[in-house]
This record gives sequence, structure tokens and C-alpha cells, in this order.
Amino acid sequence: MERSIIFVVVFVLLIGFISASPFATIGMQGLSMASSEAAEAISLIICASNPIVCLEGKIIGAVQGEAMGLLADANPEAYNAVVTYNQIQGYVDLGSEITEELQINEEGQIQEGTIQFSNEEESEIGNLVGEDFDQDDISVKGIEFTKEGNNSIFVFTEDESSINIKGHKFENIQAQSESKHPTYVEINNKGKILGADFTTNDKGDFYTINNDKIYVPPNSRLFFNGEKTEILVKEGGQLEKFPELIDSDLQGNIIEITGKNIKLPEEYVVLNEGKITYFDGKPFIKEGDTVLINDFVMKATDEDVELRFGGRSLFSWGEEKGNFVRIKRDEVIFNGKGVFEFNPGNYVERYDKFSNGYLRLMELPESNRPIQLGDRGKKIKLIQRLVGVKEDGVFGESTERALKIWQEENAIRIDGKFGQNSLEKALTSDSTRNIKLIPKNGKILVVRKEGKLNIDFNGDSIFGIGSKTFEINKGTKNEYLKDLSLSRANNERYFQRGDKGEDVKLIQKLVGVEEDGIFGRDTERAVKEWQKENKIMVDGRFGQQSYATSFRGEAVYKKIKKGILNNLEVPVELTLRDGKGEKISVLLEDLNGRFSYKGSKKNIVESFVTKTVLSFVDSSLNTLGFKQESPFASDFFTHYLAGRGDSLKVDIPGEWKDWIISEVGDKTGTFRLNPYDSEIFDLKNSLGYFDVEVLENEDGSKIFKLHDKYEFAFAKNDLSEKGRHGFSVGELDEETIKKLNEKFLPKRTFANPGGFEERFEIKTIGDKTYFFIPQEWLDENGYPYTIEGEFKIV
Repeated sequence: MERSIIFVVVFVLLIGFISASPFATIGMQGLSMASSEAAEAISLIICASNPIVCLEGKIIGAVQGEAMGLLADANPEAYNAVVTYNQIQGYVDLGSEITEELQINEEGQIQEGTIQFSNEEESEIGNLVGEDFDQDDISVKGIEFTKEGNNSIFVFTEDESSINIKGHKFENIQAQSESKHPTYVEINNKGKILGADFTTNDKGDFYTINNDKIYVPPNSRLFFNGEKTEILVKEGGQLEKFPELIDSDLQGNIIEITGKNIKLPEEYVVLNEGKITYFDGKPFIKEGDTVLINDFVMKATDEDVELRFGGRSLFSWGEEKGNFVRIKRDEVIFNGKGVFEFNPGNYVERYDKFSNGYLRLMELPESNRPIQLGDRGKKIKLIQRLVGVKEDGVFGESTERALKIWQEENAIRIDGKFGQNSLEKALTSDSTRNIKLIPKNGKILVVRKEGKLNIDFNGDSIFGIGSKTFEINKGTKNEYLKDLSLSRANNERYFQRGDKGEDVKLIQKLVGVEEDGIFGRDTERAVKEWQKENKIMVDGRFGQQSYATSFRGEAVYKKIKKGILNNLEVPVELTLRDGKGEKISVLLEDLNGRFSYKGSKKNIVESFVTKTVLSFVDSSLNTLGFKQESPFASDFFTHYLAGRGDSLKVDIPGEWKDWIISEVGDKTGTFRLNPYDSEIFDLKNSLGYFDVEVLENEDGSKIFKLHDKYEFAFAKNDLSEKGRHGFSVGELDEETIKKLNEKFLPKRTFANPGGFEERFEIKTIGDKTYFFIPQEWLDENGYPYTIEGEFKIV
């Protein structure tokens, strides 16, 4: 019993071994038969009658004529092997080479092995790939063909390599040695493509991956893993056509198109950076992805966002629905869900000449070496645009000088090199002028025309400008205030300084300050500012009148208007519509010019004051003496007007350090210092009372941390006209002062809280001449901010 079991096991193993062995093998030395019966048939029928084609039991030449008929009758399997051998030998005779022996089964099909096909002419090999193919269904040229079971791998080894699979051609592809990565197409014995990886040459071409017809631009890469196709387009390339389904009834694969500054099929649309996902015959921004198109940052949040281009079809009926972005030449429509951000100046001024994504696309060299004098290229043009010199792409001395000025103005290390610190500062500065649009479930239309911008809101949405956001619900209402409680239990029907809680957060959201739930000084000031803008009683308390006003469309407009005034570079018109389509339009007439602040003291801040005033502020700080006497005070004041409230870190000068150390002594802790007691002119002009925290390390060294809030105090009841703000401008003669006041500065007057009127003017008091700036103008245009500084002593 035991012996029979062993016999069965051994027999099964032998059967398995025999079936896994090749029936025949083809190499450069000829055809050899692994089957003894087939070898005997070959010897008796072929070699005996035609010994010239045989050598030591191998067939070494083509077999033809009557012998093939006799062999087919005697041993059909051997006949199949010889037929395949004859076909392969024909390729070898034309210059092809077997680089790994070809293993043949009983049907004459190749199971394993590799043959390098000549690039002299096309070879038809369909029957070698699978039994469902005729020989002329597949042709190759300059291809390394490898068979692995039911799969065939075609490697592009020559510049002119090509494959043609039932009319679908793969050509204009770089050789593997040139592309420096695997370059192949793999299919199964039914012709389905299982994988592909190749880079196009200077021509580019259309390729069919199963049911998808895909255009790959010149010098771009296609990668397919059996489920997803990735197209990595060379920077600056042009995508002539989006992929398309060959058979609309059949599904295609997911296709991802990635690149920088590539032109999409619509001539006016540029993918500045990111990835477009294409499936079901449509391009999308995939959920969770962020892309930059035509300088718009587009992020799909909860769902995929479909990309649509041009106008709607004449056969499209009814309202256009879904989560989509429609991009036309001078219009962009955002519908449904998603977050979209853009710089209005870039969009309006550039027209069809879209930027390189501006600073969002800036990348430092991989070595992290700063970009510096002598460098060239596209990155240099971006830096030159930032610092305001000719964009010639050459980092010369003029670019270096302009960059140093920009670095000084932005309180970072002045070395004339553009490194990580400069990049981070530039990105922060650039973002302050960006508009953010969140349609929620509404529709937003952005239109540019003749240097102006219109943003049309229809339905619920969120509008952001810089760091501020505004909710637009049902066209006009701030509905997030609907749950605000104004009962007697809450301070007799109003909220005021000292109150805390969730209701306070809602008010803070309305007036645009930090939502910490504490009604403090900043909240009170913001409420007063908001009340003043909306022409209601200014008392800093939020009661019934403020509550009712907050729901008026006019209040929403004014709040957005102020955000735009302080940030944008172009005239803007806002249009809000409710669900029924009622149109309410507010033209922001104050935005009647191109405004910008890019770190320069020129055009420090924009408001209703003429640009001549701003130029004079600049010259008074830099030319007439104040900058020389008080460089830090000048920078701090500039940041007050232009910094949008962002904190400022400073390198504390040695003279200040010595005074701080002498005031603190050997003590540690937090100290309130009075700079007016110092003899340091610039320190007194720069800081009011400020805090210094002193920490002692284990090694005995000390760290001094300076903290101050920079803002102007306003005298409310000053009838002496001493509550004015100004700067020393050095020595000026009376004639010059008269000329500046009459011809250069505006004559508009402002109301000082002290009860008198004031204007921009140059005035001599005692032996000093000052440039005075109206307090009301400073109050409306200044942004309080924190100053931080730190130094260490050993």
C-alpha cells in the first residue's frame, strides 16, 4: 500500500515537470526539439532528406517544400515548431537577433524568450503574441520583444522604434538608453495593454491605451500601471487635445495630466502647476487636489470639480449645474463646491499673457544655494518682477541693488541674494492681495474687461480678501449672526468691553478681529470703526442698532469694500444677487487706479488720499532727513501703513541693547521700560513703553526678548492742537515749505478728535520743521501690529 502511494506521487510530479518543459527551443544556432518523438520525426523526415538544414540534430536552416507536408502528417507538434522557426529565421536573416532563447510549446507559440528586432523595416509578429491575432495584426520595428507566458513586453531600444497593434501605433518615442528609465509597452495574449512607460521625442503623438486615445506632447512621459495613466508634460509644453474615449459605451482608465506652465487645448488656458484628472470623458480637479490654472488657485474640497472650457453648447438646455469651473477667455464661473484664490492684478493686467504662477512656482535650487549675481533663467524674471526691475532673466548688478533695497524694506538680511528667507517673505507679501472665493452651493462669476474686474455672486458664498473673509448668504445677509442673543440678560441688550462668550465671537467675526470670545480693546475699536463706516452711533457697544445694520446689504458691501481698498491693485465692481436674481450692484469708485504694495515704500497704502501724498510720505522719510536720523522709526511707521497688521521681527541695534541691559541690571523676569528716559533719538521715535522678558540659561547666559505693540495713541479731547502726528524733515527754508504745502500736498481737511481741523502740511515749530499727517487718515489707514526682537548676552 505504501509503495503504490509513493508511485502515484512520483508520477504526478513527473507529469507536472514534463508539462512545464518547453516542447522546442529556438536560438541563434537553430531549432532543437525537447520532445524525443518530435526529435525522431525531425531526424527521419527533415535531416535524412535534406541534411544541409541539420546539424547535430538541430535545424539550422529554413525548411520548405514536401518535407513540411510529411512532417505535418507524422508529428503535427513538430510541424508547428518548424513553422515558428521558419518565421523567426526570416527575421534573423533581416538583421534581428535572439538574445534569450525562445521556448516553444506544442502549438508553436512562444512561451518565453527575447528577440531584438531590426530597425531596418517592420516585422509582422501578431501570431507570436497570441492565438487571437493574425500575423499582420501586430508589427514592430527596432523593438526588443520579450515573451513571458501569456504576456508580451515591447521595449523601445532605438530612436525609430515603433509598434503597431491593430492600427494603434506607438512611435515617436525616445529610446530607453536616452530616456534613462524603463521604456516599454506590455500586453496580454488578447491585446489588452497591461502597462506602459515611455517618453516622447521632439514630435509627440497620440497613443491608444485600451479605450483611451491620449495625446502626449513632445518630450513628455506617459506611465500606465494597468489602472491609471499619468502624463507628465514637459514644462512649457502644449496639450493639443484632452484624452477621449474611443467607444463611448465603454469605460476608460483614470488619466492624470501633470505639469508646469503647460498650455491646455483651449489656447487661452494654462496649467501653471498641478494635476488635472481625466475620466468618463471629462477633465476634473480631483477631490483633495490643488492646481493653479490661469493664475487661479483651485482646490477641490468635498467633491471633484469638473473643468469646462469656452461657452456652452447650443444644444445645452436649462440651468448649468454641478460642481464645476467654466473658463472662458475673459470670464471664469465657479459653481458648487471648492475653494478658489487669485491675484486680481495678475488676472486683469495680464490678459492672455498668464504668469508663470508668479511666486507660487518659485523654487530654489536643490542645493538650497541662494539665487545670486550671475545667475540666469526664468526664476530670475520672477525675482525681477518682485523687486521692480527689467525682467531680462539675468541677475545683474541692478537686480542685486533692487533686491537689497527690497530686503531692507522687509526687515530681512540684506545680502543681495534670494534665498529661503527672501522666498518666504515674498510669498507672504504676495498673498495679502489675493482674493479667495468659496461658492459653497452658489455661483460666482469673475469677469475682466478694460482693466477692471467684476465679481458677481449668486447664492451663498464666502468672499476673502487678504486675511479677511466675508460671508455672503442669500445675497445680502450675515446669517451667522441670526443666533446672536441680545436679551436683557446680556448687558441690557448690548455687548460691550469686558463681555465674553460665543456671542462675542460672532461679533468679532463680523468686524474682522481675532475670534477669541473676549470683548477687549481691539474688538471695541473694530466695532467703533464698523459703526462709523455704517453711519450709526459710534460707542463701541454692539446693540440692537448694530445688529439690525449688520443684516443690511450696504453693510456687507462696505465691509468688503474696505478689504478691497487696502489690498487690490485694480478697480473692482461687486454684484450680489439673491436667489430670485434681484441685482444689487455697488461700484467701488474709490478704486480708480492701479494700486500695489510689494515691499516698497512707494505707494505705501492706498486710500482716498492722492498718490502725491504717499510720494511725499516716502520722500519725507528718506530724503528730507527723518530716515537718516531715525531709520528704525521710519521702517516701523512704513510697516504701520503697509504691513496689514502682520507682526515685525527686528534685529535690535547695539545701542538699544546696551540701554536695555543697563535698565534691567542683573535681574530676570518681565520688565516695562520707558524709552523716553533714554538719550537714543531713534529708540524714542520707534517705541512707546515696551516689555522686555529676561531669561537666564543654565550656562549663565541671558536671553532678552523685546515685545511691543505699535500703534498711535489718539488724543480725544485735545483742544490745544498738540495731538498731532508728524516727522522731522530737517531744515527747509520758508519758500520751499510754502511751495510744498500749496502745490504738492492736498488741501483736503480732516477732523481731529480734539475738535479742530487738520491737513497734511509742512510746519516749522521752534527750530524744527515737521511733516504733519492727519490723525483721522492715520486711524483709517494704519494697522496696529506687534514688534518682536531678541538678543543674547554671555
